[in-house]
Amino acid sequence: LAVYPMSLLTGLFGPAQVRDVQVLRGPTGVDEELELSLHFAGGPSGTVMCSFRRELANELTLNDRRVAFTLAPLYMPTRLDRQTPNTPTAAASMTTLKRIWKRLSQRASAAPTSPLQGYQFEAQAVADCLRAGMTECPAMSHDASLQVMRLLDAIRAQAGAYQPSDPIR
Repeated sequence: LAVYPMSLLTGLFGPAQVRDVQVLRGPTGVDEELELSLHFAGGPSGTVMCSFRRELANELTLNDRRVAFTLAPLYMPTRLDRQTPNTPTAAASMTTLKRIWKRLSQRASAAPTSPLQGYQFEAQAVADCLRAGMTECPAMSHDASLQVMRLLDAIRAQAGAYQPSDPIR
């Protein structure tokens, strides 16, 4: 459930530690709803919620003591809303906020325009890399992929999730 939010968050804030995981499983054992708390090496902390059971806002809201903002929609942010007044302490966070928005804007402007939303951007990136003879995509390095997978493994371990294809414990 959480691969895309984890990829976005680690891309923005770096490595994360899992603090708490709550999971609701369906009758087949599938994770239908997930809520987890994360702490990032750079200082931010947050809660991530994903669900197949209910509709959630398709957005990422980031809060700290100085500023709060929302990126929407999560799969390809085109809107950034700031939710705090313009105060000296909030202004101190604007450098980080501007850096994040710049990175997201660069990704969005590089993506092909189309009425479709989602996997076509990944498929296009793979096709471009293969055409160029590349074995690694600059937009998502092997190291970045492994960082996300290690985080997902830590989440699964805390949630008690186990698949038959997992290595023997």
